[in-house]
Amino acid sequence: MDLSALRSIFLCALVLIIGVSCTDITPPPVYNGKVDLSEYPWLKNRRIFIDPGHGGLSEKDRFRHGPGGITEEGVNLTVARILGVMLHGAGCVVELSRNADIHVPLDTRTAMAGEFEPDLFISIHHNGSPRRVDGVQYPAVLFWGTAQVRPLSYQLACLLRDQFEKIMDGDGVVLSDLAIFPESGTRVLRKTKYLCPGILGEGGFFSHETHARHLADREYLVTEAEAYFSAIAEFFRRGIPSAEVLISSPFDDNHLLENAIHQRKPVLTLRLLSGHDSAVIKKGSLRVTLNRLPVTCKKKSPTDFRVHYSGRLPAGYHTLRFSFENTLGQPSMVFRSTFFIIPEKGEYQSMIQKGQSLINSRGGRVRGLRMLMGALSLGCTDPLADKITWHIARGFAMLGMREESDYYYGRLYHFFPESKYRKKVPGRLRTYRFPVDYRGRPVPITHEDKTPPPPETTRI
Repeated sequence: MDLSALRSIFLCALVLIIGVSCTDITPPPVYNGKVDLSEYPWLKNRRIFIDPGHGGLSEKDRFRHGPGGITEEGVNLTVARILGVMLHGAGCVVELSRNADIHVPLDTRTAMAGEFEPDLFISIHHNGSPRRVDGVQYPAVLFWGTAQVRPLSYQLACLLRDQFEKIMDGDGVVLSDLAIFPESGTRVLRKTKYLCPGILGEGGFFSHETHARHLADREYLVTEAEAYFSAIAEFFRRGIPSAEVLISSPFDDNHLLENAIHQRKPVLTLRLLSGHDSAVIKKGSLRVTLNRLPVTCKKKSPTDFRVHYSGRLPAGYHTLRFSFENTLGQPSMVFRSTFFIIPEKGEYQSMIQKGQSLINSRGGRVRGLRMLMGALSLGCTDPLADKITWHIARGFAMLGMREESDYYYGRLYHFFPESKYRKKVPGRLRTYRFPVDYRGRPVPITHEDKTPPPPETTRI
C-alpha cells in the first residue's frame, strides 16, 4: 500500500474518532434566545460548516488564557455549538469540526469541510493581544485573498462586522488574513478558497478584562451566536449566485484529457443564476475573460449569455473566468471553466512562430496572444517556455494591459532563473515578491445538447 493510501485511511479514521468524540462528550445546547428561528425559511437545507478554532491545547498554550480563567478554545466551542443549534433549528444542515475540547489538526478540519461540501465555512475565534496592559478591544473578521477575488467572503465579513459592532465595544475591522499571514493566509480559509465563501470571526479580545467577563457569561455567548446567525441569514437572504458553462462542441471521450474538443470556434454560453426568485443578473455587472483577455457577452435569455470572441481558437487549454452580481447587490464568486482544444501534429511550433509575428502587428495582437498562451499551456516546462512567456508579457504591454503584462514579466523573472530574457524584465519587478494568481472556483462545462434549460427562477 502506498503512502497516500495510508494517509487517507488514517485521515478517515481520525475523522471518525473525532466524530464519535464530538457526539459522546456532552449533549447539545438548547437555544432559548430572542430569535424566532421559524422566520428564516430561506435558510432551509443550506449546508454550513462551523469550525470552532483551536481546542485541546490550552494547557500548553498559555497565551490563549484570559482573565478569570477562560480559554479561547472553550469560548469558541460554546459559541459554535449555540450557533449550530440555531442554524439547525432554522432548517440548515450543520457540521462542526469539533464538538468537544479536543485537538483537531487544521488539515483534518479542511478535509472534513471538503467532504461535507458546504455552502458556507465559518471559523469562530476570539482575539488575544500581547498589549494586555493597553486594554485592546475590538471585533475583527478575516477572509482569504482580496475583496476582488473573494467578493462573497468579503460581503459576509462586512455583514458579521456590522453585527459584532452592535454588541461589542470598539469599531470593527474587516481585513484579509494575508495582512496577518503574508505568505499564505490562514490555512483553514486558504484551503477552502475554491470550496465556498468563508470567513474567520474574531469576537473581541479574550485578553481584555471587561470583555473576558462577557465571554464567561453564557447569556452573552448566546448574543454572540445570534450575531453570527443574523449575518448568515442576511447573507443567504440576498441569494447565492451560481453558474455553469455550455459549449457547442461535443467532448472527445477517447482523449486522455478532460473537456477535450476538436472544434476551433465553439459556441460558449454562460448560464447564470441569481440565486433568488425575485432577483436577476444586474445589468453591466458581468465581467468575463477568455485566457486573460476581456471578451463581451450577448444576453440570449434571462439566464444565458453568449460569449463573443473573434477568430478561431488555437490548440491548448482555454480558460473562461467570470463574475457578476444579482440585483440584490449580492456578488458571485469568481468562477472558472476550462476546456482543451486538441492540437494537430506540428501545430505547437507554428503557434509560437505565428503568435510572435502577430503580436507585432496592431490588428493581430489578440490572436497572437491566444496562440502564445495556448502554446505555453501545451509546454509549460519546455525549453521555449521562457521565450513564450517573454513575448506574452510584451503582447499585453502593447495592448496597454499593464497588470497582465507585469504578471507575465514577473513569472519570467522569478520562475525561469536561467533564462536570458530575465535581464529584459523591468527593474521594478525584480523583487523577491513573486506573482500569484487566483484561478477561481471551478464550475462545470457541459455540451449544451445534453443540458436542459433552467427554470426562470431559482429559489433559495
